[in-house]
Amino acid sequence: MTIQIEIERITAEELIQRQKQQFKEEHEFLRLENIQQKAQIDKLINMLALCKEEIQQLKDEIAVLKGQKPRPKIPASKLEGSRNAKGSDGNKGDQLGRGKHPRKKKISTKNS
Repeated sequence: MTIQIEIERITAEELIQRQKQQFKEEHEFLRLENIQQKAQIDKLINMLALCKEEIQQLKDEIAVLKGQKPRPKIPASKLEGSRNAKGSDGNKGDQLGRGKHPRKKKISTKNS
């Protein structure tokens, strides 16, 4: 009993073309899989944010039931936005940071 295996002879160029095609297919598959995973991550992040919000609401409700004050809602600092304030033309203008002093121009003296 002998088994005969048919061997296909291909050139190097044909082999390279097949490999390129295989890499393209794998790349497309991985790209689509990456898109799906990003969508899943976004969904999970949103769920996490909702869960955190619900947990805080439940903590506040528990505090009220215990006769305590709920956690105060403190708005974001307005100073952080103005820290990098720029003029209308996009430059910092004449604003100097804390403890900053304008540099004096150096005068070069050359004897001619």
